[in-house]
Amino acid sequence: IPRGAKLLEIGGGEPLVANALQKLGYDVTIIDPYDGAGNGPQTYAQYVKAYPHVKIIRSYFDKNIPVPVKTFDCIFSISVLEHVPHVKLQDVFTGILKFLKPGGCSIHCTDLVLAGHMADWHNQGVREMLFWQIKLQSPHLDEDQLRQKVDEMFEEYYQNMADDLETYYHSAQGHNVWRGRMPYDEFPFRKIVSMQTCATKT
Repeated sequence: IPRGAKLLEIGGGEPLVANALQKLGYDVTIIDPYDGAGNGPQTYAQYVKAYPHVKIIRSYFDKNIPVPVKTFDCIFSISVLEHVPHVKLQDVFTGILKFLKPGGCSIHCTDLVLAGHMADWHNQGVREMLFWQIKLQSPHLDEDQLRQKVDEMFEEYYQNMADDLETYYHSAQGHNVWRGRMPYDEFPFRKIVSMQTCATKT
């Protein structure tokens, strides 16, 4: 992506990444509701003041944000989409489709829980994300073909990830922070990977 390109970060929170990209010569916008959802930040005014060169829109991301269509060369997120309810992912990707330029990139880094609390929920969510990512670059495929492609892709890599001894486990401290007061039997150690996907809008 060339310098000067327009980038949008979904759910950027404190715009550390966006600010670094801006300093490298990119035109960066963040969209985040700053409502504390998913333990996210609420300090909107503080960030606007601290990062004056990053455009910050206080809103959830969907097709209705106040931005012209086909504005961005890249729309990305970091550890955000796994927190979005599955039924809302369509709204997110409808917005990506609307605001991404043809040939633009949709790039997302998501946490995937392979084992432990909410593993099934994460499994379903990642399949849904992959479905919409593939749809961006393969709109000619019908939904059944796309779902089949996602299932094949996911199953091919899932077992390898689950069996990999180097896959990340929470530290005891991190585990207990997330577990809170839940008994260990209800919240055993989680096995987690970071999954990156990149799709080009056709």
